[in-house]
Amino acid sequence: MDFSQQSNCFYCIIFFQMMLSFFGGFGYNRVHKEETAMDCRTAESLVNAYINRTLPLDQLEEFIDHVRSCSSCYEELETYYIVHFAIQHLEDENEENNVTLDMYKMLKQDLHNRELYVHRKKIQKVLRLLLLVFFLLVVMGLLIFTAVQLGHIKILV
Repeated sequence: MDFSQQSNCFYCIIFFQMMLSFFGGFGYNRVHKEETAMDCRTAESLVNAYINRTLPLDQLEEFIDHVRSCSSCYEELETYYIVHFAIQHLEDENEENNVTLDMYKMLKQDLHNRELYVHRKKIQKVLRLLLLVFFLLVVMGLLIFTAVQLGHIKILV
């Protein structure tokens, strides 16, 4: 291999490492864990994190799935949600006193919005993976084209 071939390989490796570092933080290089259904004890321990919007995406999805299917945990979430936002409403001095809040409707809307958030994040993950594959195919195509043009690869017709 001469110097030009070595430098081409070097640039390809650098490009590939940059792509992996860009997409690597998104979970493509992690080992996938087995999906297990969340139990009630775990769901109840995550209620405050849900209300404070601090649940990671994977736990958020499992939490919402569990709360949607378990009436006991939904009631637990509903109770904490109502208390949290009622206290927040009482502490907010800028609101009028005659405003009524439908906490049950707010919770249903919040769960729906968070489900949409999880769905959008899944779509983004797939799109990033497709983008990575596209870039890798373009780079491979450019490398093959360059190798053919330089005469390193001969095409038999």
